[in-house]
Amino acid sequence: MFSKSLFSVVFFSILVAVSAFAETMFVTDSFKITLRTGPSDENKVIAMLKSNEELEVLEKGEDWTKVRLKNGKEGYVLRRFLTSEMPKYSLIVGLQEKVEKSKNEISSLGKSNERLEKSNLELKSSLFSKEKELTKVKRNYEELKSGAAEYVEAKELKDNLESRNKNLESQVEKLLEENRQLKKQTNRLWFISGAGVLLLGWILGLVMGRNQIRRRRDFIRVDL
Repeated sequence: MFSKSLFSVVFFSILVAVSAFAETMFVTDSFKITLRTGPSDENKVIAMLKSNEELEVLEKGEDWTKVRLKNGKEGYVLRRFLTSEMPKYSLIVGLQEKVEKSKNEISSLGKSNERLEKSNLELKSSLFSKEKELTKVKRNYEELKSGAAEYVEAKELKDNLESRNKNLESQVEKLLEENRQLKKQTNRLWFISGAGVLLLGWILGLVMGRNQIRRRRDFIRVDL
């Protein structure tokens, strides 16, 4: 629409500029006039001009005016049959053309409006679909966020249990080592105790044997 308006302005400006150099006149209504080679009825007729036909004025005289047709042909016509005002028929035709042009533009605008409404409906449908997808993504995000929090808590609990387990394993290992040391000490004590018992028994046996020998000696002496 803007380009058409701009074209109209430029075209009108060109017409104004041209009119400054060459005046335009029209054949009056309901006439057919002759275009002659010279400014008199004796000159040869070279064309018949219809009412409302547009002419370019080249020279003005008292009775005759030299003009140029749109096809470039030049000649003379009687001045009284020319008018500077656009004939009513041309005005009506111009208005009809403008009305038809306006109708076409209105029809084109209506079609454009239909396309825009259809595009608007498609955009609304797409927007609704995107909003549903966004809602689903937000819900999934919240679920993942909740799951992540639970995972973090579970991981912390697992790490704490593993740390406690390591501490317990270390304590168990320490207790086992102490138990092994106690077993070694106990074995040593049992060995020492056994050796002491044996030694004590041997000493007792030795003492008792000597006592018996003394008794026998004493008994023999008494008999003697």
